[in-house]
Amino acid sequence: METRVLGVSDRTTARVANATLPSKQYSVGSFVIDFFSVEIKLGIELDGDSHFQPGAAEYDREREQFIESFGIRIVRILNTEVYDNLDGVLEMIGREVLKRREQANTL
Repeated sequence: METRVLGVSDRTTARVANATLPSKQYSVGSFVIDFFSVEIKLGIELDGDSHFQPGAAEYDREREQFIESFGIRIVRILNTEVYDNLDGVLEMIGREVLKRREQANTL
């Protein structure tokens, strides 16, 4: 299965702690996670304009609580951060991946 992190190049992907997240969406109940790693139960959510509409913050909070009740860690990233600071976003994801892998190894 070919995988990519946030749809960026293979070279950049290698810099993210060898983390690979499926490029397709993943469903949890009636909710969909933008990017998800089954191996380490890490979900990446990209937040665009719709997340700043009235009522969206409460909806996101309830949605995130439901998803995290399955042991899935959700990391939220603003779309503007991806556009303006991709290297920083990838570094942050890489740190989170390493942290999740370490936690999985201690269980």
